[in-house]
Amino acid sequence: MATPVRIADDRAAGEILVVDVKWLGATALVQPWGELDLASAETLRAALAEIGAPRSLVLDMRGLSFIDSAGLHLLTEIHGRAAREGFELEFIAPPPPADRAIRVCGLDRHMTFVADPPADELAA
Repeated sequence: MATPVRIADDRAAGEILVVDVKWLGATALVQPWGELDLASAETLRAALAEIGAPRSLVLDMRGLSFIDSAGLHLLTEIHGRAAREGFELEFIAPPPPADRAIRVCGLDRHMTFVADPPADELAA
């Protein structure tokens, strides 16, 4: 199993989001924990910038308890970046009720969210 590297943790600065990154070969597994909102979106954005251009990126949002419009905007940015830079992108959907904003704004109709990844996908 890959060892997680915590590359963003702004709890000391009053933020409420922690981001862990694991490398599984050429795939970056990014796992945010907490609330993805206006106050914390920059934490995830910075973590994603630090990983550079992976061959593939999995954004595992199962650790999120809340997403607001700033978080949704960041998801669309990541989606656009993947299209421009040509890397594979997979979103693992957050649990209810954090998934509500995604469904209400219709992102789930324009981007692919999986409920649970295959067991072997996240193993290393």
